[in-house]
Amino acid sequence: MVMSGMDQRAWERKLRVYRNFGFLEDEVLSMFKRQSRCMAHSAEKIERMLGFFVNELGWKPSVVSRCPNVLNFCLEERIVPRCSVLKLLELKGLLDKDLNWVHVLEVKEKDFLERFINKYLDEVPELMQMYQGKMSSN
Repeated sequence: MVMSGMDQRAWERKLRVYRNFGFLEDEVLSMFKRQSRCMAHSAEKIERMLGFFVNELGWKPSVVSRCPNVLNFCLEERIVPRCSVLKLLELKGLLDKDLNWVHVLEVKEKDFLERFINKYLDEVPELMQMYQGKMSSN
């Protein structure tokens, strides 16, 4: 369905975005096989998402290619707010160094709030306000 709704030029443009971030064509095709929606988004959205993951978080393309589902989440409403919380908790030394950030992006909102907001409110009282501010300011 994804391919039938897109012409060759759009496909090539999206492939070029992935390549610009260091993805090999085989990685993109593998992602597409596992999560076809990774090519359903506009080239602009793909570029914004990859820009955040690669440039802001320092993820290697292989991290994204193993979990292409993260490209389906909303950058402004889910990814940036959650990563902001994780960065603050990491800065305060409250996170396990081996925490899988991809998994944190995938968990349900209720579970995220319990594990990363409510759990640390005593140590970081501004956490909920910061999280909600990030969500509403984007």
